[in-house]
Amino acid sequence: MAVRRLGELDGRAYLDITSSEVLASKVTEDGLDWFEPAEGDWALFSFWIQGTGETETPSVSMNYVVNYLDWYGAEAVIEYWNSTVLTEKLYIILKTTKNNRF
Repeated sequence: MAVRRLGELDGRAYLDITSSEVLASKVTEDGLDWFEPAEGDWALFSFWIQGTGETETPSVSMNYVVNYLDWYGAEAVIEYWNSTVLTEKLYIILKTTKNNRF
């Protein structure tokens, strides 16, 4: 992603969000096939998703780091909770437990 820099104030860079451009289609094996426009300074950002495969005792299964900033990552978490964590049995327990927050 490329975004034009508006300037800097108190050590913080300010970006022009209306100038943001996704460059995913311009990535090649050799690098990035993109040239910044003549006007302004530009900042480049790169993002990726990768499961870590980390495990920790007493973990029951493989764990992955979720990219919460990506719609697919958020959907994966919601789907997991709806299919695995928020079971009918858990709903019954939560509804019958005093002082619950649901």
